[in-house]
Amino acid sequence: MQWQNAGVLKRWPEADHDPFLAYVGRPRMSSLTRHLIGDAEMHTLTRVERLEYLGDSWQLKDADEQTICYTRGLIICAPARQTGALLAGTPCSVDWLTRSHNSSQTSRAQWCMAIEVNRELPAPGYIAPDHSIITRIVNDSHKPGRANNFHLWMIQADTEWSIQYADSHHAQVQQELEQEFCRIMQIDPQDITSQTPHRWNLAKHERTAGKSPCGTAN
Repeated sequence: MQWQNAGVLKRWPEADHDPFLAYVGRPRMSSLTRHLIGDAEMHTLTRVERLEYLGDSWQLKDADEQTICYTRGLIICAPARQTGALLAGTPCSVDWLTRSHNSSQTSRAQWCMAIEVNRELPAPGYIAPDHSIITRIVNDSHKPGRANNFHLWMIQADTEWSIQYADSHHAQVQQELEQEFCRIMQIDPQDITSQTPHRWNLAKHERTAGKSPCGTAN
């Protein structure tokens, strides 16, 4: 309720999945995380390549070995596979590395693509097709709090299909997803313009058993 009152989150009833309620960031998905950051200094477009422990603090370095910052405390919220790579060069416990490695085995890739339709479609804003290579279709333009003047749909491919087509050429994936989208929405391919698909390598993660090193549930 506090986040909604702050204007950074909005209910999205169309995407409710019983018994869960759906919310979206407003006016963009990153609005909530930016709100939570508050007055903290944020570095964007910066890849943390290496961590170095100095005894009483951590040093974060980029790909050019330039120091990004020093910090006494460190929280890593990257996917397990990336976290394991960061921890590998630090004097962290074997337990940390083992858990990161085991968790990385549960990540799965997923193809995603954006499609712009030249007209409004009489369809709900959230669709989860059955027996399809597409697992989710979202009308991004109709999310609450958005102010788009075009009809943009985001589609996410089925995980198993994405693994099967993991090494396929982007053009082939694009064609397959376009055809399936048009079939589901019952529209002509001439009515759409799609963007180049993106292979989200760390899209899906399964829950692992036990507790994380800090003692909280995974």
